[in-house]
This record gives sequence, C-alpha cells and structure tokens, in this order.
Amino acid sequence: MSQSSQSAQAAKASEANVEEQLRVLREDLKGLSDAVSALATHSTAALKDGVRQTAYETADRARNAANQARDQAEEAHQKVNSVIEANPTTSVLAAFGVGLLLGMWSRR
Repeated sequence: MSQSSQSAQAAKASEANVEEQLRVLREDLKGLSDAVSALATHSTAALKDGVRQTAYETADRARNAANQARDQAEEAHQKVNSVIEANPTTSVLAAFGVGLLLGMWSRR
C-alpha cells in the first residue's frame, strides 16, 4: 500500500508540476502576444508618420513646381505683351498669318 500511496503522491506532484508549467507557459504566451501587439502598434504608427511626412514633402514639391510654372507663365505673358505693344502692326499681321495657315491646314 505504501507503494501505491507513493505512486499516487508522485502522480499528483507530477500533475501539479505540469499544471504549473502550463500556467507559466500561458503567462509567457500572453506576454509574447502583448509584446507583438505593442510592436505592431509602434510599427503602424511609424509607418503612418512616414507616409504622412512623404505626403507633406510631395505636396510641398508640387506646390513649389506649380508656383514656378505660374511665375514662368507670367513672365512669358509679360514678354509677349511688351513685344505686341512695341510692334502692334507686325503682331496683328503675324496673328492673321498664323490664323490663315491654321485654317488652311485644318481643311485638309
């Protein structure tokens, strides 16, 4: 009887040991899950910040390019106006000739 009693106690001790190991394993898995979740949250936030920064930089570059194009167009407009004001007769004849050529070209 003492052997069966010792076997039963050993089995209970072994069962308790397994249960303790399972409890520790569950805690470790929960900690790992929390760490992965925190890392994913941090990575997502960093990615969002990167995308946002890139979008701001791209918008700034587009705005600068648009401003530069507008400035160039205004400068070209001023040059054309000054040439027309300096030579009105030549400008009217040139416009008439270009219109005539475009009209003849469009009929073909």
